[in-house]
Amino acid sequence: MESGDQKYRIGDKVLQLVNNPEQNVFNGEIGVIQGITPAKQAESKTDELTIDFDGNELTYKRSDWQKFTLAYATSIHKAQGSEFDLVILPLTLQSRRMLRRNLIYTAITRAKDFLILVGDPRAFELAVTQMADNRQTGLVEKLQEAFGDHSVTPPVAPKQTPETASEPEVKRPRVLIS
Repeated sequence: MESGDQKYRIGDKVLQLVNNPEQNVFNGEIGVIQGITPAKQAESKTDELTIDFDGNELTYKRSDWQKFTLAYATSIHKAQGSEFDLVILPLTLQSRRMLRRNLIYTAITRAKDFLILVGDPRAFELAVTQMADNRQTGLVEKLQEAFGDHSVTPPVAPKQTPETASEPEVKRPRVLIS
């Protein structure tokens, strides 16, 4: 089934782009196209795609197809909140202004089983040394205004001693650097 320059096929992965709490599907969720119904066969008389979001099957009329996109490759930003068996992370110095530690952390933590880093090692070195810009959201002030000054204080991590320093075992993905 075609729509503009997109071709949709059964088995294609798609990424939900907007929250739809009524249907229990949210921005960033990955689904798989399970069914394609041409307009002449659909009750709605419009083309339809049936997408399975982890057991939640939804049918989208053609007019709603802008709510998702094909998801064979996705950006780090769109992948937030998701995990993937395999993540390929290209890093180049041409994307220097985006190379920040928090972006690398987000990308790496998307990998469940396998992570492949491709590109210039200097780009990785730069990224892990660059702290993200301190975003001035005013959230703390807004919360203090809403709930009173005493309600909101930034959390402070407890000091670790050798006795409390043990961390729970975390499954880490295998990493290939090319």
